[in-house]
Amino acid sequence: MITLSKEGTLFERDENGKLLPLEVELETLPEKPRVRILPLTRGELLKFQSNAKEGDSHERDKKLIKEKCLEPNYSEEEIEFMKPRLFIALSVAILSVSLDIPQAQLLSTLTQPNNSAI
Repeated sequence: MITLSKEGTLFERDENGKLLPLEVELETLPEKPRVRILPLTRGELLKFQSNAKEGDSHERDKKLIKEKCLEPNYSEEEIEFMKPRLFIALSVAILSVSLDIPQAQLLSTLTQPNNSAI
């Protein structure tokens, strides 16, 4: 039997309680570049899910990349002209870290008809 520890179940925070960025690979890209991102908190995930049902997913994902992708950091204009493959890879990486599931699994779920992953 495995005993659950808090260390493996919480996102790391600094002494002021702010989430620390995570360095992750963009696993859906062939070259697998690394980026630094902030995960979504549970409250942010619930808001993201609620917005998914109501609004424009492109605008929602642009906001996600603007706020959560720290390195490289993109302006709103740069995100608007971002290559679609990178746009998807960044969105998937941020959401998969936040949901604590593999990027490939999330991408597979999101591309299925009538998905409800988020």
